[in-house]
Amino acid sequence: MENGKLELKILKGNEENIAEVQRILEEAPTYCINVSGKPASPEDAKEIFSSIAPGKEYDDKFVFGIYLNNHLIGCIDLCREYPEETTVTIGLLLLSEKNQRKGLGTRAHKKLEEIIKGWKNFERIRIGVLIPNQEALPFWKKMGYKEKSISSYKHGDIETEVITLEKLVN
Repeated sequence: MENGKLELKILKGNEENIAEVQRILEEAPTYCINVSGKPASPEDAKEIFSSIAPGKEYDDKFVFGIYLNNHLIGCIDLCREYPEETTVTIGLLLLSEKNQRKGLGTRAHKKLEEIIKGWKNFERIRIGVLIPNQEALPFWKKMGYKEKSISSYKHGDIETEVITLEKLVN
């Protein structure tokens, strides 16, 4: 377990934030290769800030930086009220590889749950895990998520399946 002050801070998508998130993507090459078949491209961080779920507005999209002792070590992308009004969907929770498997993802997820509880009216949190990245499944199950469905997934050149997991907000 890594000690130190862990905080989640909203990132606004300015050039500095985009560069920081790009660094995280580049420091997590296994994830990038698993989900896209290639290392992070220079546009990937911009896409995290600009992509949005169908039918949603940017008021419901949040990108958080995960900071350990004021140093960015990861990021979280999520959308409120998607796909239902009572659901928050996590699009990404990623730590640089050197910060993985140290308990920091668990700590970041707990802080995220506190934020979601503060928003009120949310009953569940949802995450999708692509089959090529299924090594992440034990983490999500340890966080209390249960598998709900498996469906096809296509993004760019990638065609695979996604495992949807959900957890009730307590």
